[in-house]
Amino acid sequence: TALQAASQNGHSDVIKVLMKFEVNFEIEDKDGDRAIHHAAFGDEPSVVEQLHRGGADLNARNKRRQTPLHIGVNKGHIGVVRTLLELGCHPSLQDSEGDSPLHDAISKKRDDMITLLLEHHADLTITNNNGFNALHHAALRGNPSAMRILLTKIPRHWIVDEKKDDGYTALHLAALNNHVEVAELLVHQGKANMDIQNVNLQTALHLAVERQHTQIVRLLVRECCNLNVPDKDGDTPLHEALRHHTLSQLRQLQDMQDVGKLLMGLGTPGAD
Repeated sequence: TALQAASQNGHSDVIKVLMKFEVNFEIEDKDGDRAIHHAAFGDEPSVVEQLHRGGADLNARNKRRQTPLHIGVNKGHIGVVRTLLELGCHPSLQDSEGDSPLHDAISKKRDDMITLLLEHHADLTITNNNGFNALHHAALRGNPSAMRILLTKIPRHWIVDEKKDDGYTALHLAALNNHVEVAELLVHQGKANMDIQNVNLQTALHLAVERQHTQIVRLLVRECCNLNVPDKDGDTPLHEALRHHTLSQLRQLQDMQDVGKLLMGLGTPGAD
């Protein structure tokens, strides 16, 4: 519509004229986007304010269930994001994939937006369609700066150890994907419980050993995780280490002290 075109291009005077004639703000285009979405696409915070004064719905959804806030975050338009939040839009509505604007800000590696969303009470416990909350998402993406911000703003400590449906915590995800810096933040800053088991009864150490992620193995061993936890097959991390040659990798890194600690802590492995 004319209003959508004017909104995306920042033509405030045209919008004023259209408003005098009581134009419909909530007409959707073929993608379900309304004028307020188009203002977000066009990086036009002043138009967002103008439409809001005229009664436009700040939380309108398009066909992908995205709000103008989702659009602003994904397009990297910090002014639009700030304006929408200051005008009182909902900070944590989910799109068709279950992602909130916070998930999108983590994906886009926009620390400024992550901070802004959290200052406006974005909910970091909301899970998307894959079961990832904001911490899981930052761990999966290997985004240490996002993780640092999230851990600073976390409202309840237990959130650090929240499990997905498959039992994976953020630390499991960091260990699985070899995101060393994220794992360090979770252990040191987040005080994550290193001994939580997933549905296969694996700890983060099991996963790190299985994937031969020696830096994370070293981190968890040095931080005194439980070395003797058996998984569903009765295997401890040492069984996994012998199977996947992780001990020889640790030796190559000259971590003999850690190898010794792993061997002594785990005792003699049973027959495989």
